[in-house]
Amino acid sequence: MADTPANTVAQPQGRRERNKLRVKNRIYEAALDLFTQKGYDQTSVDEITEEADVARGTFFNHFQRKEDLIAEWGEQRRLQLRRGLEAEGIPPAQVKDIRAALSRCMSILAAVSLEDPAQTKAVLTAWVRAGFPLHEQPYVAHMFSDFIEAGQRAGDISQDVDAPLAGTLLRDVYLGTLYRWVQAPRARPTWRPASSPPAPPSSTASCPAAPARSDPPPPCARGAVPAAGTTERRNRRHSPRPARDGGRSDPAGLPLPPVAVSPTAGRRGRRPAGACRSAPGR
Repeated sequence: MADTPANTVAQPQGRRERNKLRVKNRIYEAALDLFTQKGYDQTSVDEITEEADVARGTFFNHFQRKEDLIAEWGEQRRLQLRRGLEAEGIPPAQVKDIRAALSRCMSILAAVSLEDPAQTKAVLTAWVRAGFPLHEQPYVAHMFSDFIEAGQRAGDISQDVDAPLAGTLLRDVYLGTLYRWVQAPRARPTWRPASSPPAPPSSTASCPAAPARSDPPPPCARGAVPAAGTTERRNRRHSPRPARDGGRSDPAGLPLPPVAVSPTAGRRGRRPAGACRSAPGR
């Protein structure tokens, strides 16, 4: 994070120093890729060395522990912030337009975070869980305080303003915005079929006609004429079939007294065409 004082590191001069720097950068880039893909807690040192194609001992020659990779990530962000301000000629001690300087500082921090949003979200989450916001020196707060003190010297800001406190408040605004951005859910894109472009807006547009549906016919009502053969098939299925000998039996199998069978009983209760079987209980 851009929140601790940066150490001034001299550029390596010899071939050996340049090779060390290349190996360190390779380990660092491999670690960030794995943190983005798998998460910080799910990535081990062995996986980082495998991805960077270096020995395990080489890793500890450059980083004493895995948390040092997060510290290096914060150092790189601070370096980008300083370079961005220097490129636009905005030194904190000689700023002329305090509002423009503070606004530009926030814009540079936002641009750094948006260079690789997935990586920023993954490493920032690890940065918070590791407790870096608590034990790191507030580098951004110091930079904001320098801007405010320069504005006080120029007479743009009242002398009654507590510059360190105001710088800390601005830092809290920056970090709070960054935290909310990390936790915000992704917006769902509006899907629209490619074959049906959106219709032009119209105040008199009417609802489209509903597509034709093949709904089943309504149930047979009293007085309605069913389809040919429907009533006959239904009556055949539900009509009782009399016993051949004219007798009947109860569920227990005991014989019951015979009853008279009408001559039309063997026709399975056929009904004239057009008749509708009434519902039970009517």
